[in-house]
Amino acid sequence: MEYADPHVPGLNVAGRRLDAVEWAAVDLPAYDLVAVLTAHREFDAGRLVREARLVLDMRNLTGPLGAQPHVIRL
Repeated sequence: MEYADPHVPGLNVAGRRLDAVEWAAVDLPAYDLVAVLTAHREFDAGRLVREARLVLDMRNLTGPLGAQPHVIRL
């Protein structure tokens, strides 16, 4: 599990330390699922939709791009 957030450099989840990865360096196709939990302006929705195999968008970051078969919006 990894996460990218320019405003949260690190956090603890269930006793495990996680350090944020650099958004620009993230290899989106390498992930089974990319979950959008916050819609920071630093995140490129177009890149996310182009490169990720499956997206769970809980903040409507990708909404302006229209319906996409591999994007689930909650």
